[in-house]
Amino acid sequence: MPNYKLTYFNGRGNAELARLAFAVGGKQFEDVRIKIADWPTQKANFPRSVPVLEVDGKILPQHRAICRLIGRECGLMGKTSWANAEVDCILDTLLEINKNQGAFLPEQDQERQKMLVEKHTEEIVPNALEYAENVLKTNSSGKGFLVGSTLTLADLALFDALSYPLELYGFKADKFPKVLAHRKMVQAIPKVADYLKKRQTEDEVAAFIGSVIAKHRASAYTLTYFDGKGRGEVIRMALVYGGLKYKDVRVGFSDWPALKPKMPQGAMPVLEVNGKTVSQTLAILRYVGRECGLYGKNSWEQAEVDCHLDTLNDIWGTHVRFLQEQDLEKKKKAMVAHRDESVPKIVGLMEQALADNSDGKGFLVGTALTIADLALYSILDIH
Repeated sequence: MPNYKLTYFNGRGNAELARLAFAVGGKQFEDVRIKIADWPTQKANFPRSVPVLEVDGKILPQHRAICRLIGRECGLMGKTSWANAEVDCILDTLLEINKNQGAFLPEQDQERQKMLVEKHTEEIVPNALEYAENVLKTNSSGKGFLVGSTLTLADLALFDALSYPLELYGFKADKFPKVLAHRKMVQAIPKVADYLKKRQTEDEVAAFIGSVIAKHRASAYTLTYFDGKGRGEVIRMALVYGGLKYKDVRVGFSDWPALKPKMPQGAMPVLEVNGKTVSQTLAILRYVGRECGLYGKNSWEQAEVDCHLDTLNDIWGTHVRFLQEQDLEKKKKAMVAHRDESVPKIVGLMEQALADNSDGKGFLVGTALTIADLALYSILDIH
């Protein structure tokens, strides 16, 4: 049995289709992942770029060639020569999505990069999915598969091609019902489901792509909050750090009574994105964090970020309590308790969290800035 070694960056990207094919085909392989930060020192070790597949000492670059080899090895290239050609055609069409991502990611000219991102999200992805939708309609007797009536590499390619658009920039695929049904079908295949359940959650490639797209996407962000820092400031910081242009609507306290009935849940801050609104500070902050790559690198880091956000949010509870108290004596006691008990206690917990993450370069979670760090800074700034 051949020995397979697949080398790529620490993420899905151009290697995920190969990993999916290996999983479905039941082939064992060594999954070597290179941290993006380590690539400059590793680059000279590879003939071109990554992914690279090594089979019993022989080296094969180019992800399309790699996927086709694995497809043949795993019986995923169709049952006839014609079916093989159909799989090839679909594969080349869908992999244009990955190719186009590779075009805008390294672009240094910001205006040109914006143009390439818009072309990717508004033309390349929809056109590829429209093509797949039509193929599924044409192959009406194929039990929902793209070629023939069994799973092929083309099906895995469609599943993989749609993943980043759905996850990273909220692509709306409602116009392609057969594609969405196909996705559910492929996801439910036992070997695919098992692979997805076990696969590594950290994805540096997704974080990189997501940050570039978020920087240029045409979404109109409007943040509405009082004319001050308060709960809105950490969201503003995240939006600015993430490079998301937004409209900063500030409401005067005297104007709030008239505006309150019109706001979701009668509260602020409120974030509007393309006509849709979301309220609740932490819900907004987590959304912006995901959009800007500030929500941790994997599921566990996101849980840690959530933990710190919830802890820090307790400060606002006691803060609002003394602000809203009408009895002056009770108000004074609540303010003293907030200052001398609540704030020191929670800041002490953050101090311990920083000590526990001693190899995190001073950050609360992992080794990079997250919305938890911004939340801590924002609270200390107003206390």
